[in-house]
Amino acid sequence: IIEKIIKADLDDLSNIYTEIKKVATQASETMVLVTSITKNEDWFENEIDIQNEGVGLIVGNNDVDLLILINYNQVKDANGLKVSFHNDFSTQGRLQSYDGELNLAIIAVPLVELPKELKDIGTATLGESSFLPVGTPIIAVGSPNGNIESMEMGMITSKGSSAYITDHQIDLFHTDINYADQGEGFIINLKGDVIGIITSQLKNDKSKNVSTSIGISSVKQIIESLVNDKSRAYLGVACSDLTEEVLKERELDNGIVITDVLADSPAFYSGLQIGDIIISMDDNTIISVKNLQNKLSLTSPDDVITITIQRKIKNINETIELDVTLDTRKL
Repeated sequence: IIEKIIKADLDDLSNIYTEIKKVATQASETMVLVTSITKNEDWFENEIDIQNEGVGLIVGNNDVDLLILINYNQVKDANGLKVSFHNDFSTQGRLQSYDGELNLAIIAVPLVELPKELKDIGTATLGESSFLPVGTPIIAVGSPNGNIESMEMGMITSKGSSAYITDHQIDLFHTDINYADQGEGFIINLKGDVIGIITSQLKNDKSKNVSTSIGISSVKQIIESLVNDKSRAYLGVACSDLTEEVLKERELDNGIVITDVLADSPAFYSGLQIGDIIISMDDNTIISVKNLQNKLSLTSPDDVITITIQRKIKNINETIELDVTLDTRKL
């Protein structure tokens, strides 16, 4: 039943866009411009500086450094890093930590180098992305269309897809914002909370022309480790969840299947193989890749863990226990 009809005009539409711009502007105050400088040579073998610009997000302040999240490819192999703030102040930063597979890095800027008005600059709020419904309105900030300080508005068009990388499952979602090969930046909701990181590295063939983002909830723990420059335990497998049909066929109640074993990894040296089904880790039942990811996050490099697997040998399902000495993630 329609109780009241409210007529809207162009002024109302203009006001909506004004409010959206306010949210984007406020979120942009926790972003910085990072210029990476790489040494190279011209045709005459003269040394020249190659500059590349990217957008970073302020995610931490440990009272010593301001910590900035950025795409790793923007700063990889850089000889120098210049960080420019919204008040036009610039200073030098350093690469603190990174994860090459996720294409995420943390740049540290010493607080002692900052003027008084920037020492207490706010950090971005990392929101919740696990339960976002399709149709949720979003704002893309940073350089989503390839231009620095650009902004796009749209909505989440699909979710539920994942990227399986070494020892991790990363949630992805798609939006209807314009896709650009050089696009990067962050997805925020209408409260200004960061809910996604625009990615081109984790896209698949189905989404190659669709704007894809990493769900922030699936990488919060990883970002925290990078911010704290904490060594992360490394097993060295890529896995996938199993359907009920496959579990039933293998006479299992739970498990995940190994789809890749990295050479020279702890998994490789322990004897884990592609096709093995991980059933448990240290007597903890493994029901999903995220479950394994969470268990590994509680371990440290050099810890020895026991992984129980099911392996099919001559059409017979054998249960095997393997001890694995974890290493430090260096990807």
